[in-house]
Amino acid sequence: MLESFLAWVMDKLGLGYDAVREIKPDIIYCSISGYGQKGMFSSLGSHDLNYLAISGVLAQLKGEDGKPVHPTITLADFAGGLAANERILAGLVSRALTGMGSYHSIAIADVMASLMGNHVLIEKETGEHDGISSLSGSVISYAIYETKDGRYVSLAALEPKFWQNFCRAVQREDWFDAHFSTTNDRNPVFIEMKVLFKSRTFEEWIGFGQDVDCCLAPVLKAGELQSFPYFIEKKIVFSDCQLKLHSDMEGLSSTPPPKKGEHSETILKELLKVSEDKVREWKEIGII
Repeated sequence: MLESFLAWVMDKLGLGYDAVREIKPDIIYCSISGYGQKGMFSSLGSHDLNYLAISGVLAQLKGEDGKPVHPTITLADFAGGLAANERILAGLVSRALTGMGSYHSIAIADVMASLMGNHVLIEKETGEHDGISSLSGSVISYAIYETKDGRYVSLAALEPKFWQNFCRAVQREDWFDAHFSTTNDRNPVFIEMKVLFKSRTFEEWIGFGQDVDCCLAPVLKAGELQSFPYFIEKKIVFSDCQLKLHSDMEGLSSTPPPKKGEHSETILKELLKVSEDKVREWKEIGII
């Protein structure tokens, strides 16, 4: 059973874990909320942006001026869903082994805070606020560059072999020693790198990244995924608005997921003991 109300709502409805467990002792019951089922903030409404903010993640997504950048993707909500999936699967395995059900509370703010482990440790040890410095955009071999036509590509040539492959391909072996030099305009190699990337188009750099093993990938827009060769080959996009999570799995047509509302009557009648007449009444007035 999966629910995402504030902490007190399911108990008020008579559908809290303790009530449901009385009827089905081996239930796997998962509550997803912003701040958990008890303690500070647990009674407050919240959304993705709040979880990113309170966890410290939003402070890492910032522009050159240090101001947090408002994400256009709900990262925390997705991460919370994945965490819930992991816990539910663990609960199902536990039930298969022990016959016992379990309760799982997923606080999305906690999930996001768990991603900050490296940053917390590094700040404690070094005083640096941006995590692993070589991964924060501060070195020329691990950065985002603008192309001739105003698009962007990512270069992540951390290992020497990738950086050297890149330098050789652009005929700048004299850049070898600048591998971890900084991305500021006092660095002449960084200035030359920016000029280099602006000398070729987005498509040209995509081709370069295919020909040269240097950890270079394009910054694609959402509408480009369906037509990009990588995703076509993997058959990731399988409808106008859905993408596969696991490209290596064929569609499990023999065990499809339930349709919306497919099990509503079963849950109402068998789990919640709602009468046949009441279910029929609710169907007639459009509740189910």
